[in-house]
Amino acid sequence: MNDFILGFLLGFGLMFLGFGGLYVFEFLTVNKVKFSLNHHLLYVFVFSIVAIGEEIAIRGFILQNLSSSFNKYIALILSSLTFVLIRVYVGTWGFDLGKVSGAPVVSLNLFLFGVLLGLYYIHRKTLWFPIGANLSWSYLSKPVFNLGDWRVGEQIFHHNLSANDFYGSILLTFLIITGIVFVHKRYISG
Repeated sequence: MNDFILGFLLGFGLMFLGFGGLYVFEFLTVNKVKFSLNHHLLYVFVFSIVAIGEEIAIRGFILQNLSSSFNKYIALILSSLTFVLIRVYVGTWGFDLGKVSGAPVVSLNLFLFGVLLGLYYIHRKTLWFPIGANLSWSYLSKPVFNLGDWRVGEQIFHHNLSANDFYGSILLTFLIITGIVFVHKRYISG
């Protein structure tokens, strides 16, 4: 449970510091704040299922199997690339690599986030941290901070920032790299 809480807090911190930093430095303006408890209880449930499914598939299956065939860091890179491909384009119309290369810093930040989640898994052999981080990252980015094409129900913050502006920000890159360094240094011996 401690791993889940730590992951949840890390995902929360990355999103909150990124969004808050862009707000403080006036890169975004909040137009409206609106909250619906019913919608957000449903969102937490849905994003929990998605986070569990993604982490079992990416870290629990792909990273674990690649680690048995490759060096653990090569496996980490390959599983993180898979994470980017799944996150950037999941749909029924096929697979479009143009979406990955269309916003290279966005793809880089998602890749780095995948590295962060996978690095913890490599060192600690538990999926609870990646599940917690994935859940808080996804929940906060969509129905809370309203990033991307999230048109379902009620979002809390309405603002003038696009998802690419947030996910492609150098501030977010810095925050994720700081998280990677922290996790690697903290757990490299164990």
